[in-house]
Amino acid sequence: MTTCLIFIALTAADWPLASRLDSDGPIRPPLYDKGFVLVVASRLSPGAPHARRFGPTGQSLPIRIDLADASGINVYSGAVLDRGGRAAFTALAVSNDGRPAALLIVTGANGTIERIIRTNPYLMMQVAVAGDGSIWGLGYNCEIGAGLSTAEVIHRYREDGTVLGRYVSRREIEARGGPRSHPALSVTYGTAAIVASNDRVGAFLPEASLWIEFSLDGALLNKATVAAPSPAVENSEEFFQGVYMTSDHRVLAVSRSGPKTRLLDLDRDSQAWRLHTTPPRGVFLACGSEGSALVACPFNAGERVRSIPVP
Repeated sequence: MTTCLIFIALTAADWPLASRLDSDGPIRPPLYDKGFVLVVASRLSPGAPHARRFGPTGQSLPIRIDLADASGINVYSGAVLDRGGRAAFTALAVSNDGRPAALLIVTGANGTIERIIRTNPYLMMQVAVAGDGSIWGLGYNCEIGAGLSTAEVIHRYREDGTVLGRYVSRREIEARGGPRSHPALSVTYGTAAIVASNDRVGAFLPEASLWIEFSLDGALLNKATVAAPSPAVENSEEFFQGVYMTSDHRVLAVSRSGPKTRLLDLDRDSQAWRLHTTPPRGVFLACGSEGSALVACPFNAGERVRSIPVP
């Protein structure tokens, strides 16, 4: 398997800022994408950045999204648009009169806002950028609420906000939590994920144990309920922490079963997750993929982002 060399070095001064983001609450898991690391905060102190982007030499760029007519904004996810460091973020803003606005926000290489696209009523909770530059979102209708939303859970956009496609109605998904449990939101069985490789896009909904895969033109390649491996502890459920797709279309997941963290490999033929009994060292810090390898993000200052081949 090809080993990709990744040279992002997060210095002792930079990485603690990424970890905290100057926020007054938790951060979302870091994402490695197209040579950069994005870290998004879920709650902020006044004036703090909504995200930080780390570049190939470890330089830290704070990104703040300020909207003059909004009383508050919550940024949910981000993805890198190109190797220059432009990025796309999804957010929910609340206007001064209390109305919600679902947003797709494009930032430039210098972190400034280039474009704000209102996507109402569709709010993207997760976002990915495909090899052709199209932006794919996983979300729900935020105007009527998740429990009532039956609309398509996956949307595809051009960078200018043009809707290229809507896929997989909520009615088609049998969620384990029942009809009022939305698979893009529920975290009972893990975080829903949408991921992209050079020529495919996939989404995994743990709430429904559902894997969905598309070509870049929106053609459905695979839609299957996939079985988890036997639990590590009796009566425990598999909790999916991250799902990643490599350039050779391999789908890997980091999950937790009871007290054990595990590496899973999607077997499309048998429609099941296969357990790696001897996962490579460091793979549980996975934050993305590059080529055919996973990428691990460090938690300690001074460590490097690094490539991890998975046999």
